[in-house]
Amino acid sequence: MSPEAGDPISALGGQEPPEKSGSSADVATGRFADRDTTMPDGLYKIVLIGTIGFFIGAALIGWAYG
Repeated sequence: MSPEAGDPISALGGQEPPEKSGSSADVATGRFADRDTTMPDGLYKIVLIGTIGFFIGAALIGWAYG
């Protein structure tokens, strides 16, 4: 019985590859489940209001001096 060419599990004799751990393994596999990567609601509102205020202020300055 020969392993199939496109199947890496068969090439290992049917064994699953060992799980890696550590920060470099998390980066390589994209596993960040243990970290909270969402932005807090308060910070989201501050960023949104600041961005809108910046563009309104730039439009007013451009209208006044343009």
